[in-house]
Amino acid sequence: MTMQQPQSPVNIPSPTLPSLDWSPDARANSLDALYTYVENQIYDALRWYYTKKASQSRWSKGLRVAAICLTTFGGVSPLVATAFPASAAQLSAAIDHLGYVLLALAGGAVALDRFFGYSSSWMRYVATCNRLNRLLVSVQLEWATTKATFTEKELTVEVVRSVIGEFAKHAEELGNIIERESQTWAQGLSKALAEYEQSIRETAPHRQTNTRQ
Repeated sequence: MTMQQPQSPVNIPSPTLPSLDWSPDARANSLDALYTYVENQIYDALRWYYTKKASQSRWSKGLRVAAICLTTFGGVSPLVATAFPASAAQLSAAIDHLGYVLLALAGGAVALDRFFGYSSSWMRYVATCNRLNRLLVSVQLEWATTKATFTEKELTVEVVRSVIGEFAKHAEELGNIIERESQTWAQGLSKALAEYEQSIRETAPHRQTNTRQ
């Protein structure tokens, strides 16, 4: 099955469990349908994380490149300013001051990346995709092994119950992978908000002092 890359929805979709017939003659087809249901859940999660990973990667790289360029230009501005003759003192001072602005913008780019978690989300999504891919391969290989035994023994109620139990374990593992990633995201967001509020509290007194002066 080839995984396509449609536009990712806001949330990971949850497919509807198909109607299953557990009469003796229909058990094999019902297990096939149940396997496809579990497999599609993993594919849906992979589509979502692959799409989100690409978006976070673009933002992370863009902000980091901007920060590097702004820091470089801001760092060389004083050197450029000294290259002008004394007659161009105003221009030299303007370039020197521009360096501080560029350095501030570089810090802002890093702060944006940290606050919105672009780089951390990118790395987290990569790790989650790797876990989902391992789960997918495990499900596919296990189902291939299980299905190969269908011709060797009857699909009794006990056998069907055992296979469904394995599907349930894989579905639970899928939920655990997504839950762990979501918890990590929530913890990172709470930490970023706390750091932002702390920086606001530390900056406010300095601004008031400068205003009074």
